[in-house]
Amino acid sequence: MMFQGSEHQDSEYFGPIQDVGGTLNGSTNEDRTNYWEIVPANHLERALLLEADRMGWLLPAMTQEKLANQQDVVRNERRQSEGQPYAKFWLTFNELAYPKGHPYDHSVIGLHEDLENATLEDVKDFFRTFYVPNNATLSIAGDIDVAQTKAWVEQYFGPIPPGEPVDEIATWIPEFHGEKRVKMQDRVQLTRLYWSWHTPPYYQDGDADLSLATAILGGGDTSRLQRRLVDDEKLAQDVRMDQSSQQISSVATLTITLRPEADPAAVESIVQEEIAKFAKTGPTAKELEQAKSRYEANFVKGIQRIGSWGGINDRLNRYNHYVGTPDYFRQDWERYASRTRETIRTQFARWIGPDRLFVAIEPFPKMVADQDGAVDRGTLPAGGPAPQFRTPDVAWRSLDSGTRVAVLERNELPLVSLQLVFRSGSTADPAGEDGVAGFAADMHLEGTRRLDRVAFRQALDNLGTDLRVRSDADHVVFSLTSLADRLDQSLDLLSDAILEPAFPEDVFANERDRRLVDLKQQQDRPTSIMRRATPRLLFGEDHPYGRSREGTEATLTAMNVGELRDFSRENFVPGNATVVAVGAVDPDRFTETWNRHFAKWQGAASTPVVIPAATPPSGRTIWLIDKPGDSQSTIAVAQLGLARNDPQWEAAFLANRVLGGFFSSRLNLNLREDKGWTYGVRSTLLESAAPSAFTMGGRVQRDATAPALVEFLQELEGVAGAKPITAEELQFAKNSIVLSYPQDFETNAEIAAALADQVVYGLPADAFARYPQEISGTPLAKVNEFAQTFFHPEDVVIVIIGDLAKIESSIRELDLDASIRYADREGNPTGPEFSAR
Repeated sequence: MMFQGSEHQDSEYFGPIQDVGGTLNGSTNEDRTNYWEIVPANHLERALLLEADRMGWLLPAMTQEKLANQQDVVRNERRQSEGQPYAKFWLTFNELAYPKGHPYDHSVIGLHEDLENATLEDVKDFFRTFYVPNNATLSIAGDIDVAQTKAWVEQYFGPIPPGEPVDEIATWIPEFHGEKRVKMQDRVQLTRLYWSWHTPPYYQDGDADLSLATAILGGGDTSRLQRRLVDDEKLAQDVRMDQSSQQISSVATLTITLRPEADPAAVESIVQEEIAKFAKTGPTAKELEQAKSRYEANFVKGIQRIGSWGGINDRLNRYNHYVGTPDYFRQDWERYASRTRETIRTQFARWIGPDRLFVAIEPFPKMVADQDGAVDRGTLPAGGPAPQFRTPDVAWRSLDSGTRVAVLERNELPLVSLQLVFRSGSTADPAGEDGVAGFAADMHLEGTRRLDRVAFRQALDNLGTDLRVRSDADHVVFSLTSLADRLDQSLDLLSDAILEPAFPEDVFANERDRRLVDLKQQQDRPTSIMRRATPRLLFGEDHPYGRSREGTEATLTAMNVGELRDFSRENFVPGNATVVAVGAVDPDRFTETWNRHFAKWQGAASTPVVIPAATPPSGRTIWLIDKPGDSQSTIAVAQLGLARNDPQWEAAFLANRVLGGFFSSRLNLNLREDKGWTYGVRSTLLESAAPSAFTMGGRVQRDATAPALVEFLQELEGVAGAKPITAEELQFAKNSIVLSYPQDFETNAEIAAALADQVVYGLPADAFARYPQEISGTPLAKVNEFAQTFFHPEDVVIVIIGDLAKIESSIRELDLDASIRYADREGNPTGPEFSAR
């Protein structure tokens, strides 16, 4: 796009430069984008005007037509690369070599789908962010009048406004843990092997040493690996090794193309031998002298040129970008000249070792398809009978302390998963103390009276035991997973955490500060805002299900450690607990072990929390929450739900499944597959001890906010009677539930969680065994009858989070018979009410 003209220059930039005998080029790597011009000295002013013009005034001339043209150009550039032999390595290298989130974790040119999906606004936003004066280095070299050149620069570049500061990562050198081996096949004649190591960034300690070392090992006809593998052993066609220096992290890569008859294993053995030898003894004096001489010669040859790669102007710009000053010629020369045999050996041994990426690209084997036999591909096989889901026997015990114990013995693996469940979640938070239950539970894992938090975690790590805690509206669960032969020691640590928590003041203060910061961070995440705001707007701030599980800024700030101790003392007691153990453990032996560790644990059950009936919404209310700059809008449509133990749960679950409970639901097929407005939308029937919430929603593209809301409501009206569920839809939903049901019980932890839910939600002992049959046996008439009485599309709370400056007017124009109100990002009502009729 940078060559496509500007607001003032409607022709391509090549023309005005080539017209006076100049050349223009550009390139992009992971660190920077370079554009350079070589023009006759008498046309320098023209070149400066054009460069400034495309920096400051390109956007007005950037059109969809030009973008479409350049998308094709760049995709063809990628195709050109894809057509080259062994292209698979470099086109996938970044994804293979760098962890997700690293600035280098994707190829510079991008994937075809990325290029195709880039919008005009995407490109403009990128330009506004990075193509700004305060993020650029301009270098000019040649036969120039310095004073006049500075004046021109001020004249043409001075009026361009700066952009926002651009954040940079100074250094991030990833680590391979061992050798990561990848095998690929390509349409090539010979096998090629690649080894890559992460190394220090450009101009940092070790960079010059590794440049010289790689040159000595594989940098030319006289290099060690070239002589041995190509000349002596005749196993390789060619060898190349170099240090690719970059700003954040560099890479040393060895590339060897094998001869047809060569054994890859033999080549690998030789490479390993030579690397080990070099790491031990380093280069010879003669090798080092030759490598330095080659570098010095290339350096001097390069600065013969004013422009182009390695020339004076390129180095001025490069030095300023990477080290902050253009005057770095002497230091660059000296960093190579000062290297010794020992510095090179030391750096090589540090960075070039067994932790690396290894890629082998082999020729495609010759294969042909079987031409015999005909298959009717238009008819799907019917499949055999559905497998029967069988639930194993669970041994239940009631202890004298009041704790209920459930043990399910499974001896396939020497592993035990345990869940200690307390029937006191956030609904048990005292009035005005939102967040106490979860905070108190977390503090149990922040150190005990005999082990501080570090020692406690180290003790768990020493056993290989995983211990965590999760807080929900209705319960708190401590989950432990241990190797079977270390369960006794693991239970010792769990009992210490439950019976003897330290609640240290300093840890409490630090954790409270962290939670307050996390609340602020949640303000940036639309899904977190929606998760907190929707229950508050549906139930009201005084209802137990309307309170914040994490707490609010006000409640956390006012909270003290004594309140956490009090909550723990009253609620985390044996009479309020159920322990579920699944795995390689005998029920009687487990009960004995549990009693031994928890013998001192006392406390009757706390008074159960009574969840009052919530007031259902009356009419439609649209709550708008502003999120300036959000490229999408987040929508939720909510009404009251069912308790998990409601007799109509199966009918409700099936109706929700058809509406939005899985990928092939009505909602997702409509808004994603048909309209293309979203990556995915869903509806959810929340599991809870009392009637909680039914919600549907998701993230949609910003310009589709209003029409997407209309589609949500129309789909809800559909299952509520306007478009009843069909027999085919219901059978598809049943199959998706019943046939996948055993997957929910694959691991010990999943079975333990299911048994814990059975306790929390007051389900009968055989609930999970009967569930598939109850789903399969629910008739269509019952599902439709339930849907028509349960869903209330005219009485819902609608929450929309997005850039109101961009979406509010289109929402107000909808004829939804709804009142429109505003809320902050915590779900607190703000501003006046507006009725849209």
